[in-house]
Amino acid sequence: MTNIIQFVPKQNSDAAKNLAEFIRLCREELAVFGSDLKWEENYWPTANITFGNLDQKTRLLDPKKAMQQPFLDFAKAYYRYQQGHRPTKSHIEMRALKCIERAFIEGNNIPDILYLNSLVLDKAAILVKQSFSSGAAYRIDREISRLANFVSDKNLIPGRIDWKSPISRPTDTVRTGIKARQQRERKLPNENLLNALADIFASNPTAPRDIFTSSVCAMLLCAPSRISEILTLPVDCEAWQTKKDGSKAYGWRFQPGKGGKPCIKWIPDAMISIAQEAIERIRNLTKEARNIAQWYERHPTQLYQEKITSNAIYITLPRDFPWFDKERGIRFSEALFCLQEKQLNIDHPTNPSMIWRPTANTLNDDLRSRESSPGYFPPSIFDRNGFNTNRSQKLKANSHQFRHLLNTMAQRGGLSQSEIARWSGRVDIKQNRVYDHMSEFELVDMIRSHDNALSLDQPLEEIAEQIASKIPMTRQEFNTLAMPTAHITEYGFCIHDFTMSPCQRFRDCLNCTEQVCIKGDRRIGRLKERHAIVEKLRDKAVQEIKEGTAGADRWYQIHDLTEKRLRELISIMENPTIQNGAIIKLRNENEFSPLRRAIESKTQKNESEQTLIEDMQKLLGGGFG
Repeated sequence: MTNIIQFVPKQNSDAAKNLAEFIRLCREELAVFGSDLKWEENYWPTANITFGNLDQKTRLLDPKKAMQQPFLDFAKAYYRYQQGHRPTKSHIEMRALKCIERAFIEGNNIPDILYLNSLVLDKAAILVKQSFSSGAAYRIDREISRLANFVSDKNLIPGRIDWKSPISRPTDTVRTGIKARQQRERKLPNENLLNALADIFASNPTAPRDIFTSSVCAMLLCAPSRISEILTLPVDCEAWQTKKDGSKAYGWRFQPGKGGKPCIKWIPDAMISIAQEAIERIRNLTKEARNIAQWYERHPTQLYQEKITSNAIYITLPRDFPWFDKERGIRFSEALFCLQEKQLNIDHPTNPSMIWRPTANTLNDDLRSRESSPGYFPPSIFDRNGFNTNRSQKLKANSHQFRHLLNTMAQRGGLSQSEIARWSGRVDIKQNRVYDHMSEFELVDMIRSHDNALSLDQPLEEIAEQIASKIPMTRQEFNTLAMPTAHITEYGFCIHDFTMSPCQRFRDCLNCTEQVCIKGDRRIGRLKERHAIVEKLRDKAVQEIKEGTAGADRWYQIHDLTEKRLRELISIMENPTIQNGAIIKLRNENEFSPLRRAIESKTQKNESEQTLIEDMQKLLGGGFG
């Protein structure tokens, strides 16, 4: 693992000296991308990055489009430093650097980070909006803001810049109109394409490329995954677990991307047979390649099969061999998708002695026809199997569309946001929004499924009245409401109003008067489990009291109170004379709600004032009638 070096600026040095030291440290002491990195080159192969300006669109650098000095050295230092501390695969830093460099030049300034100011950053933000899509522009502008904070915090510029990104976060989803329909069509695979892939998979293809593409697509339809996660699965990725009803759950051991923790992605029962068949086909397809990888791990100087001694063998082996994915700790000999070189080529024979790793483009290139593009491109899987014959609109897709589809299906099925995020291997549930492509009509249908009274085949006046009857109430109605707020707990619902005060009984819901249970709720099982545990704890506290343990009497009081409340609650929940759906809330004479106390105080005050008024009226009426 590369040692991380922190740059600590010297407070008594000026910005120019700190900047020079920062560049020297990144050039001479950092080992990110290799200690033998050729700093002076404007293309770094180990980083797969080109230091070109905003006009440079390809990795093959046009020397005329290289970044200008002295900004170029800072760009190299900043990129190497950031990738060492916060490695990413999106290269978002480079896009931000390109826009800042161009902002210097278009403002007739020397491209030198020492002269960075708010005007340059504002110009860079304008260039970002002009050069990139809204989603990318938002992320790039945030990176520009981080860069401004970095050079300010590290004293790499005179003074400090307090600059905020002017580009707001784009709307994650658009539900209505033509734009929404176009977005859904772009993000989701169409039905004809899915049917074509299903037919190809069901035909049990024999051509290696058809096996690869159809099986990977089937796997992408079994669990919402990134193509990088699928292609880096180990050969022993399958997992089984016995469920409570005795049946077997089936899933894959995943190492998610984008910061997700290792997990098992469980496959829905309806897709288990497809998932197992796809895994088995890929495993058989790649078996020989793993044998080759094992051979080279044991005989690094001998060519497989021909046994020819050659010290140049590492030239033809994949980079980082024996690691298939070093970050995930997977070797070529352990990888499910370790392939032989040219094994998926249609017009070239397989190399029997070399191994190869497929990429996302291997799949994506086979999911779209590119006959109109210059150069030679092999026919897509749909072309080869006749599904594009006589079709004016060629079938095409990309690997990420399947992830969008499964997430949208999960939204339609009512899966919770936390469950969708966990199934998809996400860190933040906010990321779910980008993958939700339900239309406005689907949302209306979902609402109506929960309340049949909300019908759309009525006059607008009646619909408005129905909606008005269900939306928030007046302030006076709220003040008299028994349950103004509620959220789900382990045993029922909490009706505590957090706008008034924080929770006073954190994780002690059972002894709280703001804990509400519903008769007939399936969570009665949790109450019974908790009751059994509390009984044991109370009995243990009794034993500790007998043995003279200090403080045991206090624990006994707590557990005894909790056990009594649980016993009372369970008896009410199991009472056949009480209807299902009834609200159950236990009293506690020593407990109070700040909100209820305020309301009661106000009520008592009003009653006292009213009594005083009535007495005065009687007095005045009696004395001066």
